Amino acid sequence: MSENNKFLFNKSIEIGKKREKIVIRFLEPHVDHIEENDDFRWDILIKKGNKEITIEVKFNSMFLKTGNFAVEFECRGKPSGINTTKSNYWVFVDSNDKIYCIKTEKLRELCKVSKIKPAFCEDGVNNNYLVKESLFKPHQIELLSILD
Repeated sequence: MSENNKFLFNKSIEIGKKREKIVIRFLEPHVDHIEENDDFRWDILIKKGNKEITIEVKFNSMFLKTGNFAVEFECRGKPSGINTTKSNYWVFVDSNDKIYCIKTEKLRELCKVSKIKPAFCEDGVNNNYLVKESLFKPHQIELLSILD
């Protein structure tokens, strides 16, 4: 990876971590335990009572302009994102820090009927599903409702 690509990758990680912190701060007062994770399985684990819930958090910079949620499924020719996550819920955070939550299994179903769009990233091409807001919205849930 070139120095410029490494810088861009690190910048992307920084942006993603900021959005994860937004979700953590929102949930923290309502749960018994919260921990972060840095591998493909999930980003946040929360515990409340006997429940353990995992969340994948994604920043969606273009959503407000396009009305589409970009859902990565392949990175540099290998399965990633929605194809590899072990999360129970998928949370998008937009450029205004608004939170959108959906069950991961439901998002997988929506991806099956969505357009595919390649996106150039720091060191290659990622393939994404573009899930229209109109498709997503009927299945969107309030983030705090996952604790019930």
